Amino acid sequence: YELKASKEAIEDKIGKSVTLFSYPYGDYNKRIIEFVEKCGYKLAFSLKPELLSDGCLIYNYNLPRIAIYCIDGMGAFKAKIGEAKRSFIYIQRLKNQIINRCSYAGIIFENFKL
Repeated sequence: YELKASKEAIEDKIGKSVTLFSYPYGDYNKRIIEFVEKCGYKLAFSLKPELLSDGCLIYNYNLPRIAIYCIDGMGAFKAKIGEAKRSFIYIQRLKNQIINRCSYAGIIFENFKL
């Protein structure tokens, strides 16, 4: 419900069709992909820090995306928008996992306010 309602609310607000979706924290599974597609999105992005390849373009609902964080320095930013090496991609995967796990903890602690 939330996915469809938020899409419709944004479309009403901007007066245009919303066709792109980004999975929160990059998390998705087959059921979520099916629902995203059913809601009318044409492309969906994960947080898999991978290089875009022809294989990625075959299926539009798990496109990789490299996250840019406020803790990234200019060197990391330049590497992310340029020709990233496989070792760099691996390090980014680990970094995403750490940041996302901390984000989940923030949500959990938010629900336990005194």
